[in-house]
Amino acid sequence: MMKRVALLALLLMFACSRNVAVVAPPQNTNDETAIEIAYVGMPTVVVHQFPSESSAAITTFRYTETVSVLSQKEAWVKVRTNLGNGWMKRSELINAAEVDQVLKNPSPRFLAPPQPIPDTRAHGEIAYQARVNTDGEVIDVTTLNNTTRNKALADANADALKTARFYPMLQKGQRVVFTYEHHVYY
Repeated sequence: MMKRVALLALLLMFACSRNVAVVAPPQNTNDETAIEIAYVGMPTVVVHQFPSESSAAITTFRYTETVSVLSQKEAWVKVRTNLGNGWMKRSELINAAEVDQVLKNPSPRFLAPPQPIPDTRAHGEIAYQARVNTDGEVIDVTTLNNTTRNKALADANADALKTARFYPMLQKGQRVVFTYEHHVYY
């Protein structure tokens, strides 16, 4: 038992005597002055370490969150985050007037609409009700009316609607689940 304690003490002393590289903490880059206040215009935006899609992600922002823009480099803007500064695409931002419009008049808007299903022989209308989650993803589709009488066409359009993406719906600044009535005309 004494041998084990002595060996453990020897190993501990050896480990403590090793040179350990000290890594400097990241610079406090949050003291830069913002050149603009903007808002996230996409459901979710990835903030990268450098102005490149292949750069490491450091955090994400969500729809209508406030962003302090520190500088711009071509299509990218440097932004302040809780973890330091990062980069996101300028095209993913909107201005205060656009956010105000979204908050005052909440209405469903497609981020990625459903792909059209062509059928030159069909005539009529197919109506659907889609249930959309807080991230803008369609989670359920119900056929309300199908005057084309073509079940395969109705099913294909329902499948296309399930792949659609919406901007999140906001009520009192919070994302909410909503329903959307969608019509396809032939």
